[in-house]
Amino acid sequence: MILDMTSRGWMGALYTGAPDPYKAQIELLAEYDLHVTGWSSRELMAMEHGRREEIAGWLEEHDIQITLGIGYDHFTEDEDEVQRGLDAIAEALEVLPPLMRSTVCTTGALHPSLHP
Repeated sequence: MILDMTSRGWMGALYTGAPDPYKAQIELLAEYDLHVTGWSSRELMAMEHGRREEIAGWLEEHDIQITLGIGYDHFTEDEDEVQRGLDAIAEALEVLPPLMRSTVCTTGALHPSLHP
């Protein structure tokens, strides 16, 4: 059975003080036989390649998959900004799924209150 536990919200409080929050989250999921969680593609793409490979090894070791959250600020009228957002998504979808054992991508709209 594949069960999901969100990586944000209440779950984060379970490993807040951990030296490596990604490793701690993966170990917590494995401890409770959970196999899916969601992470931001933007956050993962900001990491060094070696760090992503390290995390990917832990995911494989514990048979955990990631749902990649993808998105960009599409509430803008700046066409160049929209294109940069789309290009970043395309790159993330090319790079991350094989490494992060991802079979699902989710999208979302940023809440307008998060922008000045």
